[in-house]
Amino acid sequence: MNKNNSDILTFTLFLVLILAISITIVFFNPHTPSKIVKELAILYNKGLNIDISEYFNEPSYSYPEDVLNAYRFFKGKKLSNFHGFAVTRTASNVSVDIFESGDRSIETLINHSVKKKKPFLKERIREAIGLSSTVQPVISNSEKIINAVYNALLDFSTIEVPLRVGDDKVLLSLSDIEPELVLAICFKESGFNPLALGKVTEENPEFRYSRGLMQIYQKTLYTLNTWLAETGINISPEELWNIRNNIFLGMVYLAYAREQLLKGD
Repeated sequence: MNKNNSDILTFTLFLVLILAISITIVFFNPHTPSKIVKELAILYNKGLNIDISEYFNEPSYSYPEDVLNAYRFFKGKKLSNFHGFAVTRTASNVSVDIFESGDRSIETLINHSVKKKKPFLKERIREAIGLSSTVQPVISNSEKIINAVYNALLDFSTIEVPLRVGDDKVLLSLSDIEPELVLAICFKESGFNPLALGKVTEENPEFRYSRGLMQIYQKTLYTLNTWLAETGINISPEELWNIRNNIFLGMVYLAYAREQLLKGD
């Protein structure tokens, strides 16, 4: 065998090895993107202390699959096999300006350096609102909703958030949470209706009402406020209607859930 043929064979074997490693990573890595999306969806919907395995492949529980399909939609694929929105009721007599700046202590965390624009993502939000039946009561404000959601995602993706959870101090980077995942949760929970109001459930009556784009329960709000106390952030239930407050708290919850998931807790 001459040197040229030997070099070609070596290069070919190298490519085959790289391909084999890539396939192994995709199929055998326990934390593939799709798996993480579904696991985080379950933790968001059912709570941080549940056993994910009980729900992961439950045929009657469509929530994680819906979030995954919505996530793929915001990544550029067609939306399919979506089973509907978690909440379709709209609150009335809301006194908070849902479009104004969020809590002052949240806004001070933002890094105001130049942020990378994501016009495709903004267009996908617009398309999602067009697909949503729940947002019709506030459809006259659809462009304001699109801009508020989009700008919140750009702003909060730069934030590092210090928490105190019990005796532990945790520094969360919200850049670890893909904006497509946040949007998928918003879409599933409320269909991008910032005035969506969830009912008390028999399963968790102590949670009382859930509010806003990411449907944050009052009990969850209390937990998040406790974790964030040292930052000065303290959101009232009524302030959950504010789009920026709601998205920020939802992202903090997801970022903490991701930390625990990857640690194996």
